[in-house]
Amino acid sequence: MMSERTVISRPFHGSPICPSCLRLEQRLRELEEVIENCYDEVFVTDGSGICVLANKAAHKVCDVPENGLVGRYVGDLEREGVFRPSASLAALREKRPVALIQTLKSGKEILATATPLFDENGEIFRVICTSKDLAELQFLFHKLEENALLQLRRYQDELAELRKEKLQGLEMVASSPQMKNVFYLAVKASEVDCNTLITGESGVGKEVVAKNIHKMSKRASGPFVKVNCAAIPETLLESELFGYAKGSFTGALKDGKPGRLEMADGGTLFLDEIGDMPLHLQVKLLDFIQDKEFVRIGSSSPHSVDTRIIAATNKDLESLIKEGRFREDLYFRLNVLPIHIPPLRERKEDILPLAQYFLKKACSKYKVEKRLSPEVLKMLLDYSWPGNVRELENAVEQLIIIGEGPVVKPEHVPRPIRAATENQHSKVLVFDLLPLKEAVRELETKLVAMALERYGNTYKAAEVLGVNQSTVSRKARRLGQKRSRKKPDNTNDCPKGTSR
Repeated sequence: MMSERTVISRPFHGSPICPSCLRLEQRLRELEEVIENCYDEVFVTDGSGICVLANKAAHKVCDVPENGLVGRYVGDLEREGVFRPSASLAALREKRPVALIQTLKSGKEILATATPLFDENGEIFRVICTSKDLAELQFLFHKLEENALLQLRRYQDELAELRKEKLQGLEMVASSPQMKNVFYLAVKASEVDCNTLITGESGVGKEVVAKNIHKMSKRASGPFVKVNCAAIPETLLESELFGYAKGSFTGALKDGKPGRLEMADGGTLFLDEIGDMPLHLQVKLLDFIQDKEFVRIGSSSPHSVDTRIIAATNKDLESLIKEGRFREDLYFRLNVLPIHIPPLRERKEDILPLAQYFLKKACSKYKVEKRLSPEVLKMLLDYSWPGNVRELENAVEQLIIIGEGPVVKPEHVPRPIRAATENQHSKVLVFDLLPLKEAVRELETKLVAMALERYGNTYKAAEVLGVNQSTVSRKARRLGQKRSRKKPDNTNDCPKGTSR
């Protein structure tokens, strides 16, 4: 017990004490001091649930005077409301460690943990119970949570700064969430030396992304070599890619020629329009990706180079695989880190920032100072841009050249863009020429049919169309007759009063 010092009895007065007994007495006193001054509550019972030890913290928490717990049965303490329920009784009953929330007579809640100790016969001879103030635990938990959040924010800020540093000076302008994700993937691609496949419509900026991945990567000091697989004839593409040995064919250089793959050693080879690469060259490219070796045309000696591959296409490679025009194994080798760039019409937020960027670039090129009027900006924003970013850049440059004065006005906007945006805002779309009378009849018919379908009666339809009800009724009859003439007559003449 905490209030009773453990006494080592001496055989008789004046008799010497053996050293081992002294050491035991010293250790018991040390253990007693440790338990007594422990910050957490310590409460120990014997195998029958009688308290044999309780430290100062236990008495304080239970609001019981010193020595008010030792010798008491925990069931009685539970009934008196000193604590409820008893963790010690639960451990004695279940013969296993128990953790539960206890309510003290003060109303405070604590987390109590009771652990039974077993003798050599498997019987419980002690139950050690410790407890913690729940309010204190919650406070510590919230403190840890706050610290963890602060640490997380610090790491996020540092990561954002690092990415910002990487993106500085790169030719990538965007505000949309889609393009921010493209930037994120580009940064990730620059941090690892893996093959990357960039997909997207023609003109979305696949080459720009590929160049920036190269600039941000550890290969930035090496060459960036581009091969357009669609622009080079099939007969020349193999020699352009892999090079040739001397005397390989008539007209070949006498010392041979290195291919683009070899020229990109230590850097990046950008294979644009990879979907147009012939199948036999796909096999050779796959061999290089797997082994990092290739053989020049007319040679039997393999060459080893350290070249990263970034491929791009505006085609659906999965469809080409099904058609047997692209190798599936090459697709998986290239598509280690896929980056899809959405078309400009799906990311309207990028149109104006890009337009301003191209405006500044064009003004610098032509040594002029111009700005785009709000009406022109609205037209640029409303246009669908089938040619994507490339078309936008060309349009802005054209505006700078054609536009008169310091402000570019709507009349300077290229006719296709102006016509498309005007049609977009018009309630009537005209796609082809036809006689005016025929066009009026067609428009009237469609408007009457639409009004009747929407409102269900000629009175409301006439009110919306701004004509008399008789006019709508007449046109509706004509419309019904027209439809009945078009409908095939599949009915048979049936005698009156019978059914088919």
